Amino acid sequence: MLSNEQIASVKNKIKKGESALIVLNSSGRILLDDKRTGVAAAIEFYQTQGQIPQDIFVFDKVVGKGAAAIFALCGAEYVYGQIMSSHAIDMFEGVDIDWECDKEVDVIIGKNNLPICPIEDCVLNIDDPNLAYEAILKKLESLKNKG
Repeated sequence: MLSNEQIASVKNKIKKGESALIVLNSSGRILLDDKRTGVAAAIEFYQTQGQIPQDIFVFDKVVGKGAAAIFALCGAEYVYGQIMSSHAIDMFEGVDIDWECDKEVDVIIGKNNLPICPIEDCVLNIDDPNLAYEAILKKLESLKNKG
């Protein structure tokens, strides 16, 4: 289990903008430290780690429902988001993941001031993390094809 000092230190890295996504295992080993925003790093982590629950601790700058679904599939025990949507919180509570955030918002705003992030939008009505993941992949493919 991570100490309060370890958790505070990693949160501080997110708050300072030194990283956008940090994943630790329960012994505190860094599994991922990524500066990219969006779900790409979370998806890559999931695809390389597989579906084996790992009791991981996730620290992310912005957590929407799409990222919440991916973190659930990764076996997250705890997720911190500097900003977290209420839909992400609902996902975490539905799959029994401890969460914490500095700021809760109704929805994650999309890049270029879209009223809602396309990834959050595509999973709003999906409560199963596996189905949400499939919807995210389809949405990313359609966005890439518009490209």
